[in-house]
Formats: sequence, C-alpha cells, structure tokens
Amino acid sequence: MKRITKLEELADAIERIKNQKKVDTETINKLKLKLDEEEKISRNYLQITQNGIFAKNIKKALKWNKKVIDLKHELNTLIKSY
Repeated sequence: MKRITKLEELADAIERIKNQKKVDTETINKLKLKLDEEEKISRNYLQITQNGIFAKNIKKALKWNKKVIDLKHELNTLIKSY
C-alpha cells in the first residue's frame, strides 16, 4: 500500500527532527499538515471498510489509522517539548 511508505517517510522525518538541536518550525508545520491530510484519508478509508464495501480490508485500515494517530501524537509531544 502506497500510504504505508508515505507514513514511513513521515516517521523518518519526525525522527530527524528529534535528533536536531535546532528545530525549524516551518518543517514541523509542513509535517503537521501532511499528517492531518493522512488522518483524513485514513479515517475515510476506515469508514468505507466499516460500511462493508471493502470489509476484508478492515485490519489494514485499522493499522493505517493507528499508525497515523501514533505519528500525530509523537509530533505533538515533540512540539510541546520545544
């Protein structure tokens, strides 16, 4: 699934920000926007799978949605620490 690779790229970007001494707010804002978009898409996909159209993909949708939420939580924690 293409979205999983995109989430891995976003996770790598968050890790890079963690390792930097000086944090760029523009980069964080871009990441936040990308994660917001991913969250919208993942929630829509989850809703579609729960409505029975793609019922066999419920596990994938739940995994994807959980990963997006975890990344958003990690980014928010990182923002609060700076």
